[in-house]
Amino acid sequence: MESWQEVSELITQFGDERNLAGRLRKLRESKVDENGRPWSQEELARRMTAAGYPMTHTSVWKIENADKKSGGRSVPIGEAIGFARVLGVSLAELLLPESAVTELAVWRAFQDTTEALNEVRRQRAVYAGGIERVRAAVAESSGIRSRIADYLESAEADRLRQIGDVWINDADDETERRTRAQLVAQDPRRLPAGVEDGYAPTPAIVAARHVLADDPIAPSILVKISEGGA
Repeated sequence: MESWQEVSELITQFGDERNLAGRLRKLRESKVDENGRPWSQEELARRMTAAGYPMTHTSVWKIENADKKSGGRSVPIGEAIGFARVLGVSLAELLLPESAVTELAVWRAFQDTTEALNEVRRQRAVYAGGIERVRAAVAESSGIRSRIADYLESAEADRLRQIGDVWINDADDETERRTRAQLVAQDPRRLPAGVEDGYAPTPAIVAARHVLADDPIAPSILVKISEGGA
């Protein structure tokens, strides 16, 4: 999220009460009532009044037409805050021109993406550390290793059966469906190459594979994990 300083600088540079008229109209019309219709000026006035900012639809009309030579009406800061609350936007989005609002949204998305990447990196480290701790316990206890190995075998079998069922049902005709069903019944692990593509293993299966693997978890493996693979 952008800082107060960044928002303040944008408002100082581009903010203007005259922007509010067009922004208010556009934001109002983007909202829909319980019948799926865009908010009317009467609806916005009603919601403003209910929120503690008494207003008539005539006042809304005058504010939205502030750029006209007659009938315009100024907006006190209290009402501007009320509009922002009722419409579910920031005050900056009411006072800034469309171009600046777009810039603000793009910058916000960039910051959110950066924070998400930081979280992914942190979670990779947490995951790798957790796997190594479990590996240490597995090395000292054959019972724990057997339990995880049994779980993995069962989970892998269930996963392949589920994929096999989908593959069977996707057959073009009944003859092909029976042929596929026989193959899956003989050994679910013998699914043709490519059938498993698009079916990422569950996080528990991935973790069990890594716990039982002989090699340490390489950074490349962690990248695959973050992309949904094993």
